[in-house]
Amino acid sequence: IEVIGDSITSGWGIVPYSGTETATSLREDGTKTYAFLTKEALDTDISVISQSGIGIACHQAKAAPCQ
Repeated sequence: IEVIGDSITSGWGIVPYSGTETATSLREDGTKTYAFLTKEALDTDISVISQSGIGIACHQAKAAPCQ
């Protein structure tokens, strides 16, 4: 299975934090995502291509707020 996605696919924000740490990739865990759970359920291999912070309609680097 090949999965292409965004921060949800990357597992961004799955790892809890106290709110005082800076946002880093340490808060990501791809093994707790729907993509990985599907791979486990189907007992198959998986290839994941994902990027946090870059959306189709808006993303973190954009100056205007995303609604």
